[in-house]
Amino acid sequence: MKTMLILASISFSILITGCDMTNKQSESKTIETQMKDVRETAWSSLSPSEKKEVIGTWKEASITKVIANPQKFYLDDRSYEGKELTVVTFRSKKSKILGDISKLVDEKSQKVLGAGFRE
Repeated sequence: MKTMLILASISFSILITGCDMTNKQSESKTIETQMKDVRETAWSSLSPSEKKEVIGTWKEASITKVIANPQKFYLDDRSYEGKELTVVTFRSKKSKILGDISKLVDEKSQKVLGAGFRE
């Protein structure tokens, strides 16, 4: 009887641990998918000349969270001033002269709301 109880406890523990790991893997994939979507959204907003200037692909763009500030970014919609947005930055062949290409994106709406200033 004790052996059955111990085996049942061990089996239950393994089952619970396995489910927990599956949830964490799913969450990780969801975050990764959202990041790719934001990068692709920003990529589609680039002009043909900007796309030629980018080093690598849209998948290699970096992502950071910022507070929208009109002194640091050109905002298409001033109602987003002071709100948290995602900056997608593409490395540029003209980085030394103009700086990299940055786009402000609202992750919820998937809209490009502005851009970083370049020289």
